[in-house]
Amino acid sequence: MLGISSVFAAPKNQSVYTPLLGKSCLTLSRWHEGAEIECAGFAGFRVRLEDDDARQSLTLIKRGQVTPLNLWHVVTRHLSVLGQRIEWRVVKTKKGFVATALIVRIKIVLDERSNRSDLIVVDLQRKKPCVVGVISKGKHQNQLARNKADQATRLPCFSELPL
Repeated sequence: MLGISSVFAAPKNQSVYTPLLGKSCLTLSRWHEGAEIECAGFAGFRVRLEDDDARQSLTLIKRGQVTPLNLWHVVTRHLSVLGQRIEWRVVKTKKGFVATALIVRIKIVLDERSNRSDLIVVDLQRKKPCVVGVISKGKHQNQLARNKADQATRLPCFSELPL
C-alpha cells in the first residue's frame, strides 16, 4: 500500500529593519530633558520614541490604536537608551506582510561604571502589543531574540517592575 502524506509548512518569519532616527522620523515635541519622536514603522505600525529624563520607551500606533510599551516600568527603571533601529519579525501572506513581533536593543546604565545591552522582544499579534522577553548580551543574542519573537504569542506579557 502506498501512503501519501502532505506536509504544510508554516509561513517562515523574516526580518525587516526600520530606523528610530533620521528622515522617516518627525519630532513631535521637545523639552528640557526629553522629546517625543514619531517614526515610520512597518506593516501599518508607526513608532513613537519617548525620551524623558535620560530614559527611553516606545509607543506603537496602528489604525488609531495607541499602545505605550512603558519600557521604563516593564523592562528597567534605570537610565536607558534604545538602539537606532527596530527589527520587525514578519510573515508574508497573500495580502502582504504581517508584523508578528519586534525586537529593539536597549542599553541600560546600571551605575556610573557599568551598563548592559539587552534585546527587548515585543509580541504584536495580541489585541494589545506587549513585552514578552528580554535577552541579555551573550553568545547568539540576536538569534535567541528572533527565536523568542517567533514564539511570542505563546509567552506571557511582562508586568510592571516592583518599585
